[in-house]
Amino acid sequence: VNVSAFVTRWGPLHVLQVCRPEIDLHGILIIDNIALGPGCGPIEIEPVINPHAQHQKARKMTWTCALSDTNLGGASAAIRATPSCSSQSELIRRFAREVSPYVPDRYIAAPSRDLGEKEMAAFADEIGDQRGATGKPPEMGGVPHRTGMESLGIGSSIESFLETAESRFNLPDNISEATVAIAGYDEVGASLARYLLRKGAKVVAVSDDSAGMIAKNGLDVKRIRSTSNHLSESRAYGKVSRLDVLAATCDVLVCNARDHIVESAANNIRAKVIVEARSNSIDAMCEQSLLGRGVPVIPDIVANVGLAIASYAEYQQDDCSIVFKSVERKAKELTQTVMSKSMTSGIAPRRIAEEIAMEKILRAMEDSDEYQQ
Repeated sequence: VNVSAFVTRWGPLHVLQVCRPEIDLHGILIIDNIALGPGCGPIEIEPVINPHAQHQKARKMTWTCALSDTNLGGASAAIRATPSCSSQSELIRRFAREVSPYVPDRYIAAPSRDLGEKEMAAFADEIGDQRGATGKPPEMGGVPHRTGMESLGIGSSIESFLETAESRFNLPDNISEATVAIAGYDEVGASLARYLLRKGAKVVAVSDDSAGMIAKNGLDVKRIRSTSNHLSESRAYGKVSRLDVLAATCDVLVCNARDHIVESAANNIRAKVIVEARSNSIDAMCEQSLLGRGVPVIPDIVANVGLAIASYAEYQQDDCSIVFKSVERKAKELTQTVMSKSMTSGIAPRRIAEEIAMEKILRAMEDSDEYQQ
């Protein structure tokens, strides 16, 4: 790995390549910055590991953790395998063994869209320290990251922006009157849909890797996956392409898909505000194009604070009921701060959020022996 290609004043502090061909283990751990606390970040299963992309994810976790006001830094890890491989828990155990000298003082594992409670339990068990991984099962003190905290943070962010958005965006000022499309209908997307429906919003379009569905009067999400794990196999509604869902007429488009939404798709997007619910789900040029058209984008480092807060709460062994309140409060406060400053200054929301995070981290680095040596 050519680390020098992405080194900045913020990090990375450690880049660990794991290569054990005799047990078919290839992976990488990037600990970006620990000025605020141990680097926390998800472990992903990838068919090809891109060190530069992994560092981008670690850096975004650095910003997100700082914005969430937790004592955590940013990190990211990946293991080379197919996401559908049957031996994920064993892979995690092998990986945990190799990175154990860094856990939990410098790295804390978190769940990803590929890995859940079972794998996080395996990581913590192999390390021999419950603090070494978050997203564990409830019986191990786990907090429901993917189906609870992440969707709550995203939903609260949407709600906060609608309440504070300027009239020029022509948005409803209450989530109960909003129409929403969700590109990326996985566990988090489905949980978010249920949250929005409880708030009175209409989910008018959804898509996953296989297909999309649109209903201008609102989808009945209970019917969508009653008999299938893929939208293309569901008989609940007629199918459309994923591009049709991106172009659906709605107030809010939630970008939660694994693949990037690229610039060529930006001109077809009709939503009035975009929420990047999954890291790197919007290509940088697409985001620039949308902002140029006057379409605000709530960036992933703001919308995803639920993951950081949940991870820190589990690390601290806090009560779950307190965590839900913390995620809702912080997501709303942060969204209002970042988006209000953006609307006033004309500066992109992502840049404003990064500057807030940088200021916090810089103060911590100045007080840290780690960064003064």
